[in-house]
Amino acid sequence: MRPTTRQILAAAGCLALVLTACGAGDTATEAALDVTLQGADDEAAEMPAAGGALDAGAEADAAAPLVDEDPAAPEGERGGIESVVFDDHGVAGWVDTGSDAVSTFRTDATVGSYRVAESWLVNGVLPPAEGVRAEEWINALDHGYPAPAGDEVWAVHADAGAPWWQTGPDAPANTRLLRVGLRATDGVGERPPASITFVIDVSGSMETDDRLDTVVEVLGRSLDRLDERDQVAIVTFHDDARLELAHTSDYGQVRDVLAGLRPLNATNTGAGVVLGHETAAEGHREGDHSSVVVLADGMANEGVTDPRQIVERLDEVGGPARIVTHTVGIGREVYNDALLSTLANESGGTYAYIDRSDQADRLFDRDLPLLWPVAHDVKTQVTFEPSSVRAWRLIGYESRALAAEDFRDDAVTGAYVGAGHAVTAIYELDLAVEGGTGGELGQVQVRWADPRSGDVSEMEVPLPAALATEESGSATFGQAAAMTALVEALRGSPHALVNLQQVADQADGELAALVEASRAAFQGAPAQRREFVQP
Repeated sequence: MRPTTRQILAAAGCLALVLTACGAGDTATEAALDVTLQGADDEAAEMPAAGGALDAGAEADAAAPLVDEDPAAPEGERGGIESVVFDDHGVAGWVDTGSDAVSTFRTDATVGSYRVAESWLVNGVLPPAEGVRAEEWINALDHGYPAPAGDEVWAVHADAGAPWWQTGPDAPANTRLLRVGLRATDGVGERPPASITFVIDVSGSMETDDRLDTVVEVLGRSLDRLDERDQVAIVTFHDDARLELAHTSDYGQVRDVLAGLRPLNATNTGAGVVLGHETAAEGHREGDHSSVVVLADGMANEGVTDPRQIVERLDEVGGPARIVTHTVGIGREVYNDALLSTLANESGGTYAYIDRSDQADRLFDRDLPLLWPVAHDVKTQVTFEPSSVRAWRLIGYESRALAAEDFRDDAVTGAYVGAGHAVTAIYELDLAVEGGTGGELGQVQVRWADPRSGDVSEMEVPLPAALATEESGSATFGQAAAMTALVEALRGSPHALVNLQQVADQADGELAALVEASRAAFQGAPAQRREFVQP
């Protein structure tokens, strides 16, 4: 099959990686300084071993074989990734600190891109470069950050070390990785009642690979997590939207409605999302946490199909409370990642992905913790000191980048973070003074709204100068560097010359298996893609 125009452009953008793929190169140095930036003593917190590389949900799936045995992807149909729609957000470049010292981004723990691409990799298929959003892969790791103390909402952590790649031909030499991690509270007191509106795609494409049956089974398991304080409504959509069940705490009735769903006709995602928000607004009770969860393959072909226009229509719905839209995608082929990820991102929600019903626990425990929100409209801003950092680049977050002035503009949507969520940003730095600096590297600021009161808070912590010279003592830093190297290779970054054999030799556990799967997928990929990295 001939490559698409997008694939050809992606190949051209990564040609430098072909010519200079990393040979011996630098390897990551783990160990030494793990600066915990919070007002409490975290010495008692236990850090997991490096072998515990992936998140708790991935660890729960550790017994599953690397090659997915799900019969929903017949052998003859594998490799149809050309039917999956991704947005190409590009790869952010280096920024001169003297010109722009501020990095600002929406802050969430979304891992949808990782889950989608992983489902292809374990079947031997290399995902397209534009399908790899670096931050969502990095956030799929369990970084082992200790929880904040007492009533604090956040603990902010920072550590640093050498990257697991050679720098690109246009990149500064002898760069340094900085990891900035936010760990949300596990929740204080009693969780708020949940008011959830499930918006379910019942169009004809949901019959493929039994997608609708999988959604029904996953939602059935979600009901086991609810109690009499909570309530659920069901909205469906095909060529139009329909309220199947108004909010109720009778979960037997919910199961009966779910069991009766059948795939039909075309796909009007916009109508379903708007009706879902109207239903959520009407069913909201004082003190509830209200959310809309869209479960679909994203292949909208009726009505409004642009996710940003759908979000604009939601602004007209209004309602008595802040209602967050989350999306859960399903489908390896004929699937629109671009619509589902953008819809969640633009409305301040989380984008998740499933392809099997046995992933329900991972979905609701790790990827989409609906029942206990701790912060809405979360934004992070990192400001570097020009006297300490000559240049910087944020690895990933291209689709979540904000202007510096958006940080304190509360009309600009941030992102959702649930109880126990952790969010990580990896920066590559060109230090102004080799061997260290005399002052701070910069500051980290976090801004968020309280889910109940709507009150906006802000915190600031420094990035100590010691991060410029001392290596991370965290057991997880090396794995974070390995994951970062892997995503740089998979997305064809021109800033990192990666040797995946070296990464595989130094990665641990599930991450090592994923690197090996990536190496194998590169071998079976078209020639122009195989050359982008030394596998």
